[in-house]
Amino acid sequence: MLVSRLIPLVAFGAVVFHSSGAIKDRLAAMGGIGDQIVAKQRIVAMLDAASLQVTAGDDLNFARAGGFHSWVRQHVRVRGNIRGDAGLDPWGIPYRGTLVGRTLNIVSAGPDRQFGTKDDIKNGQDVYAY
Repeated sequence: MLVSRLIPLVAFGAVVFHSSGAIKDRLAAMGGIGDQIVAKQRIVAMLDAASLQVTAGDDLNFARAGGFHSWVRQHVRVRGNIRGDAGLDPWGIPYRGTLVGRTLNIVSAGPDRQFGTKDDIKNGQDVYAY
């Protein structure tokens, strides 16, 4: 009777032990999704802040006073009780922002921490449209 109860537990343990690498990979990927959502939300907050600044009559100029990162630190706040630098993505890399004509394009390097790869998180918006 005791042996019949142990067999399923041993089989389950063997499956978990055998699949532990795959399980860890899946959990890591799920954890990365939260960071990607945070990065997307911060980019939207940056675009909104730029639109508000333009609506108030101020031009955007990232060439002065430390560039885009400095501008983000002055105009965007991290939500909640989290202390942090709004100019850094969840992986600790500064966002890149470029103003091309009327469009502000913002890019996060993404989980691999390298710009120009397929996991980059990007968004752009005509900030002078309001």
